[in-house]
Amino acid sequence: MTLTGNYTDPGYHGSPADEQLQVFVTWGDGQSTSVVTNGAPGAINQTHQYVAAGNYTITVQATDNDGGVTVETVGLVVTTSPPAMPTSFRVQSVSVNQVQLAWTDASNNEDGFAIERCSGKRACTNFVEIARVGANIASYADTSVSGNTQYFYRMRAFNSGGSSGYTNVVSAKTPRK
Repeated sequence: MTLTGNYTDPGYHGSPADEQLQVFVTWGDGQSTSVVTNGAPGAINQTHQYVAAGNYTITVQATDNDGGVTVETVGLVVTTSPPAMPTSFRVQSVSVNQVQLAWTDASNNEDGFAIERCSGKRACTNFVEIARVGANIASYADTSVSGNTQYFYRMRAFNSGGSSGYTNVVSAKTPRK
């Protein structure tokens, strides 16, 4: 979650050396961030990662050295966090009509896994999703392959909160028929 905003100081008279502004953000999950600036009014751009789904109230308090205080609150609903990326993605076996893939499930909140493939003589970038498997599955057999062809695979976990990053790319060449 990224919080951006501008802050001003009605008592600012054009001399940055005379100002000390502080912005204090309470994220609603026990964490907080403090930004101190010397100078003219400006902007904040703070990033925060929530570790659990839920309803949060973010409070932003801006103060200046003249005694001015402004407080704003906003509600935030965090849905399910995206799952962790699978690890140890690998080709387990190869035959003329099948490439068996395997991985380690590194999350406990995925809805499933999306497997993508591309083919070519060298590493490629035109991956296309070829399958989705359910949660807690740790292998997939690609039976839509042709003989004597180089394939490249990558995958990621997904849920209603989003998708993990992609795994490493693995490759397999099927033997001639």
